[in-house]
Amino acid sequence: MTILATMALSAVSSQSAGECRVLLVPKRAAEEVVLADTALGQCQAPLHGRLAQTRLVYDARRRILRAREALAVGQDLGRVYFPPRPEVRAGDHFALAAHVGHVVISRDVVAMQDADRGQRFFVRDPDGQIFVIPAIRVEQKP
Repeated sequence: MTILATMALSAVSSQSAGECRVLLVPKRAAEEVVLADTALGQCQAPLHGRLAQTRLVYDARRRILRAREALAVGQDLGRVYFPPRPEVRAGDHFALAAHVGHVVISRDVVAMQDADRGQRFFVRDPDGQIFVIPAIRVEQKP
């Protein structure tokens, strides 16, 4: 049996460390800051990585950056590295398809935890049933 988890995934791009980033969208304290919320900008102060450390905090459990304080548009974030995001995020809705021979059984499910490609993770179906699935192959929906 092959299990295929199909979902809409947002494109994730990464940047190299050492680039100065400027905020394009205002953020509240503890709100997630993603690469798309920023643009390359001119460093406004000598940074050495310290400015980003004071304005952003890394949430290791979720593997995301969060605003340490309220941040305004145009705020200099300094040199920031945006960590790669998991393939599946808790709360993502997707179709789970199980292939048995020529028969395909499909059901809508919601991820209950973050997971990377190939990891097993818990999902919940519309009836409230919870079960674990292997993320054997995750594909984007067009």
